[in-house]
Amino acid sequence: MTAQANQLQPTHPTLDAEAIHGASDHRVAVRALAILRVLLLPIVLAGDRLVAHPTVGTRHFDLVLGVACVYSVLVLADAWRPRGPRLPVGVVLACDLLLVGALTYESGGAFSQLHAAFLAVPLAAALLVAPRRTAAVSVATGLVYVLVAVTHPATHGTKRLDVTLAQGLYVVWVGCAAVLLSSLLSRRRQRILDLGDARGRLVAQAVEAEERARKRLSDDLHDHAIQNVLTARQDLADARAGDNTALERAETALRHALEQLRAAVRELHPYLLDHLDLLANIAKHAQAGHATIDLVRETRAVILEVADDGRRIHHRGAGRGATCRPHRARFEP
Repeated sequence: MTAQANQLQPTHPTLDAEAIHGASDHRVAVRALAILRVLLLPIVLAGDRLVAHPTVGTRHFDLVLGVACVYSVLVLADAWRPRGPRLPVGVVLACDLLLVGALTYESGGAFSQLHAAFLAVPLAAALLVAPRRTAAVSVATGLVYVLVAVTHPATHGTKRLDVTLAQGLYVVWVGCAAVLLSSLLSRRRQRILDLGDARGRLVAQAVEAEERARKRLSDDLHDHAIQNVLTARQDLADARAGDNTALERAETALRHALEQLRAAVRELHPYLLDHLDLLANIAKHAQAGHATIDLVRETRAVILEVADDGRRIHHRGAGRGATCRPHRARFEP
């Protein structure tokens, strides 16, 4: 097996990773909106104090603004909870809309500078909820704006409904834009999830193929190469006992083992082939009277150690006239 196969094994389930990523994006959006909500309060106060507007029906503005301040601080604290916010998004959006409506009513109705805050409610929904819920929030925003503008004393009984109509059309347009934005964000999130699922399947298939290859390699080494090495060891023992044909049989067994090991490690590091050449060298060139072959099978590797008392030989990677000494080779699937 190649080294790339080991790198494909995931450390965490893909679906869990994608779920964590989605939750993180939602948390960032909730925190950003919580900060913007707090920053809006001094702007609301400045608009009420600095911009001229009808004073009728504005007796409770400071009280409503105080409630909005407490609410904004509570939502901000909830957004920074270590385990994520607990307040339901729908409840927060509903409270936002009610407070914007109350503040707009208490600061001049359709003539209040705060009417622009109605535009922020659908956009906030687009970042937090699905397109259908964003559409519902947009419709509710338009209805609340019309209700505030029409029922306010500064508008009631006058012919200034053109202002209400013009601003209401802006609210409707922003609501449509918010639904479109929510739809685009929803498709993007779904596409990311689909890509995550596909990646998870590919990784699972790669890991499964790797495990099959490991098992096949282990079985091949056990059933063929290891058996030939054991046979060669027995033949060498017979040669020490005086069997003249044993060395030839050992050479044949080692040659077969070498071919099988070459096939098994062809995709591994090429330098391991140098160690395998030692098996053939002992039988062909070393003229060894005694040789030992130790083969140890570990959980994820096979270790082969070869030693002999033959004459000096030259092999790849050794200097001229190097003395034969034990050589070890480690094979990992």
